[in-house]
Amino acid sequence: MEWILIIGIVLISIYCYIKKTGNLSFWNIANKHPSWAHDYFIEHPDGWYVIYPGENKGKPAGDWRGPFFITVPEIGRIKVYGKTGVYELQQKEFKGQIEVYGAIRNAKAYSDYKNKEKIAFKDVYEQYKFRTIGELVLFYATSYSHETLNYMFLDLPKLSYCESLIDDINENAYTESFWMRECYGSKYHMNVDAIKYTGRLLNDEDSLGAFNAIVLNFAIGAARQPAMMKFIKRAIKQ
Repeated sequence: MEWILIIGIVLISIYCYIKKTGNLSFWNIANKHPSWAHDYFIEHPDGWYVIYPGENKGKPAGDWRGPFFITVPEIGRIKVYGKTGVYELQQKEFKGQIEVYGAIRNAKAYSDYKNKEKIAFKDVYEQYKFRTIGELVLFYATSYSHETLNYMFLDLPKLSYCESLIDDINENAYTESFWMRECYGSKYHMNVDAIKYTGRLLNDEDSLGAFNAIVLNFAIGAARQPAMMKFIKRAIKQ
């Protein structure tokens, strides 16, 4: 009986903690993307009330839960209250945005990228088409941040067969000879491989889009994995 009582006390404590701190999975996500979370709070004042470091403010009047705390780069540790009946739904909405964009930041930042740093994929391909695919992957992996590479990937045409092509080609990435292939030839063979998914050869635009999707997929991996970067450099003798 004593252990049942202990378990009961523990469960009640956990329940009270969750009620006090809110949706734990939401706050885990918010702490991984604090700048995005902060922007979301500010854009939804009907559900969130933010108090910044140094501000002499208290809990707003009405049915608000909190305080919750989150550390935002360049701002510091902010205090946040959630409006009961509203913030719970907005937590789900925010988590849904994260699921859609993954590690990518908010839509405003993506818009800024498109306006300021949008990459001319065709021009880059023309510069590298008679060089190795390893060189092209390293160009992207070493020239841009992991976040920007994700933006680039999002910027590509949405081609349903790309994921299947990437899976097929990933098997070749473990051989050094793959990285020595000329980009022009690699793009042509990828186009031929796509026939089994599309029933036809791709037009020039789709062919370049699919090729860039494959290259950026490798570049994102190389940017995150030093061992992969080293393997590609060794393969192309850099």
